[in-house]
Amino acid sequence: MAKVLCTLKNASEQINGIPFVAHELGKISAEISDEVAALFAKIPGFKLVAASAVKEAKAPKASKADAAAEPAAAPAETPAAAS
Repeated sequence: MAKVLCTLKNASEQINGIPFVAHELGKISAEISDEVAALFAKIPGFKLVAASAVKEAKAPKASKADAAAEPAAAPAETPAAAS
């Protein structure tokens, strides 16, 4: 069994029916057969990765620009005062 690393910037979380998860190097596939991994490896932007070499996928660290792009939380609404 193997995994594939996808380094394409706009890669989906599912490619050709195979789930991929965010990783600091790109996106890592679920475990797939060696034959399917070899087919992916022929495509530019995909590399073979031994399944045992990637124990836990790490999400990329958010940059300050990403944090600044997050919308601010809306203020909590207060109930109207009863008179």
